[in-house]
Amino acid sequence: KPERRPLPEPDTGEILIRAKAAGVNRPDVLQRKGAYPPPPGASDPPGLEVSGIVVACGEGAERWRIGAEVCALTPGGG
Repeated sequence: KPERRPLPEPDTGEILIRAKAAGVNRPDVLQRKGAYPPPPGASDPPGLEVSGIVVACGEGAERWRIGAEVCALTPGGG
């Protein structure tokens, strides 16, 4: 069921991606069923694969720039 959440802010070394596409794989399905908890500190929504545009950078994420097109494997929340 879709829901709205507050916009996350990237932590140190993290970036925030406005998703344009996301993958759904077996761990995502298992997490949705409650059989695969996210790792400690990871965002709880499922989503290990995402691509899109960088919209914010946390401290220490100088490698990335706002507006960059990226793809990522994440610990969750992709």
